[in-house]
Amino acid sequence: MLKKRIIPVQLLLDGRLVKTKQFGAYRDVGDPVASSRVYNAQNADELVFLNINRSARGIDPLLTLLERVSEVTFMPLSLGGGVTSYDSAARLIRSGADKVVLNFFWLQNRTPGKKQEIDAVCRDNTLTVTTTTNVTAATVLLDGRLVDFGKPVKFRINDQETSRKLQPTVLALCQGLIERGDPELAFTARIDLPLSAPTSSTKPRVKGPFTSRGQH
Repeated sequence: MLKKRIIPVQLLLDGRLVKTKQFGAYRDVGDPVASSRVYNAQNADELVFLNINRSARGIDPLLTLLERVSEVTFMPLSLGGGVTSYDSAARLIRSGADKVVLNFFWLQNRTPGKKQEIDAVCRDNTLTVTTTTNVTAATVLLDGRLVDFGKPVKFRINDQETSRKLQPTVLALCQGLIERGDPELAFTARIDLPLSAPTSSTKPRVKGPFTSRGQH
């Protein structure tokens, strides 16, 4: 039987620990170093820090926090938010981070089968998905920093186009941690996509029994 892991996720804004309602209406709840000391005393398995400040997306605040937290904790530390390049991730790892949380999206096929193909691109608040006819449903998982939740997200699914306002939730984030057990694979929004067969002659570019690809 797999051991359950306790992985607190702490959201950061201007160097402070905050709680949010749907990643809005921020409420200051204290010092992240003090809370980390408490989690360390309670034998948490890992700590995750996510910088959600859109106006300060560099890694310098994370580097400063990493140095302070490392002095009071003895557990793996994962950091994310503003990590936009390999060099940024490397700097965090060299400074003591055990993992780096990257912006991403992902597709799940609930009924995988032979010769299924999916091509997916996420760019400019638009998700474009093209599939073969034998893919009837899929679930897209979006990171809260990959799309702007303040604006409608456009979906181009085979030959159909719609847009909708998405709401990130802490529940989706926690579900991702439970299902995958890795903060690098966490997400904040889960959307079920009803798929119809494409009518154009364009075939997806990704091959295999089932594959998915994300671009941003």
